[in-house]
Amino acid sequence: FIAILFSSPLLWYARTTAGEALATGLLVCFVGATLLPAHPFVVALAAIGAVWTKETSYPFVAALGVTGLLLAARRTGMAVRPHFIWGAAGFAAGIVAASLFNVVRYGEVISPNFFEERLHTHGVARRLEYTLGVIVSPSGGMFVFWPSVCILVLAACVAAIAWRNRPGVHVWPALVILAVIAGLSVGFASWWTPFGWSAIGPRLALPWGLPLGLLAIAAYGDVLRPL
Repeated sequence: FIAILFSSPLLWYARTTAGEALATGLLVCFVGATLLPAHPFVVALAAIGAVWTKETSYPFVAALGVTGLLLAARRTGMAVRPHFIWGAAGFAAGIVAASLFNVVRYGEVISPNFFEERLHTHGVARRLEYTLGVIVSPSGGMFVFWPSVCILVLAACVAAIAWRNRPGVHVWPALVILAVIAGLSVGFASWWTPFGWSAIGPRLALPWGLPLGLLAIAAYGDVLRPL
């Protein structure tokens, strides 16, 4: 995990862009808190921080949190129901706080920028092109700018699917990870600047690399160790 971190562009992004390194830290804290699992109150605080990273992140934060807690329950045998309850409470509190902040900023619960037609990508072909670009584009693809974490996550998902019949290998975390990646990529591709506008590389996708990598390691570390 440390090797993945230091091979990332985060050290450069931390002093050049609009809080992507902070967003990465908040998402990693949340995934880590669910995987331990930490005290339920800590999970709630981590959920609040993760929700604040981006308004469009809510369903993906929920998916990572539920997956992390289920993996923790499988690994430790602990009852994680209190963690689910506190995490859901923190999730809801974070959304309410973010919505109230939008009322202060825009006078509306949801940013009106999301509803401006001119800020959306038009046409199915262009959206598909941008979706692939978010992953492999030479000017902003995650595989180009952060190959180590992409290879790790891809290897974990492929191994899980290929060896799904082996004892102790569960394919559902890989499916969640792939669904999150697909949802994020399509979402970024629907925006007029899928890479993040005023920055080099995948500014919008960058915060999700480490949390997804951490989840992949937790779910399939034993499977990947021989590789």
